[in-house]
Amino acid sequence: MKVQNTVTLEIVDSANQENPLTFEVPWFLNMNVQQAMESACLIAEAENKPEFKFGLSYSGQTSKGYGVLGYEVVMINGKDATSTGYWNLSINGVNCNEGIDTCILRPSDTIKFTYKLIG
Repeated sequence: MKVQNTVTLEIVDSANQENPLTFEVPWFLNMNVQQAMESACLIAEAENKPEFKFGLSYSGQTSKGYGVLGYEVVMINGKDATSTGYWNLSINGVNCNEGIDTCILRPSDTIKFTYKLIG
């Protein structure tokens, strides 16, 4: 059962579709996805859970009307975003079109990163 003041982080790729890597992370006011991921890294280490590492790329602002793009996840646990696949972010089953540093969470949200193949 989900604790009310937490968020859930799920990582799904081709190697773990049946058993995603999952973390329950304590939620705090104005928490964003990046902060939840950082907390999950600390929890994994402190509780001897499977390793959780990630890499980011900062896109900044764009002149094409998209606004601030922010940080994008380019690697999770050694699996890189490439020309053939990427890490898709969804919150409560809805695709997120923001950077992980601008996507603000609410208690009980479920953050899901799914590795998607292109094409």
